[in-house]
Amino acid sequence: MSRSMMIAVAASLTLAACGGEAADKSDSASAAAAKSGTAPPRDWNAADACAVVDKAAMSAILGQAVTETRLGNVSQSDGATAVTSECSYQLADGGSATLMLRWSPIGDNSEGSINLTRNGLEQTLKGFGGHVETVGGLGKAAFWAAMTKSLNVFIGEDKFAIITVPASDASKEQAVALAREKATKVMVFMSYADRLQRLGAWYVQLWAESLGKGGQGTTPLACLGPLDQHSQLQLFMDGPREHALTVLRVKNAESGPVIDPKLANLAGLDVMAGRSVAELVSAQAQAVPEALNRAGRPVRTIDIEQLDAATLGGLMMHFMIETILAGWLMDLDPFDQPAVELAKVLTRERLSR
Repeated sequence: MSRSMMIAVAASLTLAACGGEAADKSDSASAAAAKSGTAPPRDWNAADACAVVDKAAMSAILGQAVTETRLGNVSQSDGATAVTSECSYQLADGGSATLMLRWSPIGDNSEGSINLTRNGLEQTLKGFGGHVETVGGLGKAAFWAAMTKSLNVFIGEDKFAIITVPASDASKEQAVALAREKATKVMVFMSYADRLQRLGAWYVQLWAESLGKGGQGTTPLACLGPLDQHSQLQLFMDGPREHALTVLRVKNAESGPVIDPKLANLAGLDVMAGRSVAELVSAQAQAVPEALNRAGRPVRTIDIEQLDAATLGGLMMHFMIETILAGWLMDLDPFDQPAVELAKVLTRERLSR
């Protein structure tokens, strides 16, 4: 067995240990897992890695044809253990690539598990003169092992992948590009207050212009609840798993006119009798993030006690700092906009004619 194969085998055993923590979870965690189901998301079917990344997708990333795929090492979940599989891709030039997927029904991608996996791999590679390199801006955590040409990616709380590609000068870039195919692509900014609508437009400009560079970036999308809740929530709940949502809520349940009980009865909405429209909006703002969470969609909430100039300034500072940190993690400069300059130059040329 070659040295690289020995390292790969040892690394695989080390990485598999991240599933050991799941077996030690309490009975309550197992019961919760059973209640929530043991089937992985449709677009992350960890039991069939070959279906998640097919021949065409792998060929496009590696720049050569995939002649054959083979699925192996399939393991199903019993409610507490993880679903795993590995797909091998045979390439036209005789080389090969592999993709190992893991999905945990109990969401065990904790900081402890991630550190345990990284440290174990680091120790394994160190014995052969190798090391582990952090890859920023990819999933919850990602690291690259140049010696084995493998990228390890933790996505959210429940997904994990090991991508191994053929040795080349572009190995790392190919592995990262493949991982990004399954990463978040759309950042949804959803506010449940009309007064925050312009803040959403400002966020779109901030995020897109600062981070859309060098083939990287995610698309920002501003939404207003409950208006866009009715037009786009279906997509966020049951469409491609490429959206990450930020929901802003303002405390306003006690404001606004109260709905007459007779009108509520005529409309068949007795639940609204004696309540205000603001209370309805507030209830929706609470229910939607909970529904997204239950559907396994990434969502965070920001609750605002009082919307005033100081609060608005604080929100803007928060999102600016967040954007700067994202730029650093992505290894790009969030303070320039080089691609926009061409449009400015062409505009000046047309005006000068």
